[in-house]
Amino acid sequence: MLPKIPLKSVRQAWIEACANGQADWLDYIESPSFFIKKGGDVITKKDQLWSVERSRKKHSLTDKKQFSFSHLEEEIHERDGWAVIKGFGCVKINNKEVNSYGFLELWVVLDGRWKIASICYNQHPQSS
Repeated sequence: MLPKIPLKSVRQAWIEACANGQADWLDYIESPSFFIKKGGDVITKKDQLWSVERSRKKHSLTDKKQFSFSHLEEEIHERDGWAVIKGFGCVKINNKEVNSYGFLELWVVLDGRWKIASICYNQHPQSS
């Protein structure tokens, strides 16, 4: 059974929740076993949500004039019950690039909805 809400829409909601520090939406969209593979480190869903909550209370980066996030999907492979998305992303604060990276996302259908199972990414070296 295909999910009622398309992957593209769910993914956009997840990206916005990441950018805006919305831990409740992240918890809803991420699978129970969600994890982040960042270089050599693995971050669990529990640790990620804790970090998001702490950062949201400590910093106010949701002002779009200060913070911007962009991504480019290079490849999207959607199959029956799962999908893989590969691409590049960039984070800017005050119009200055502070992070760029390559990423790979694994999405799965659980309980009739798209949920992200994991994201793996490596930061690119910053140019001076």
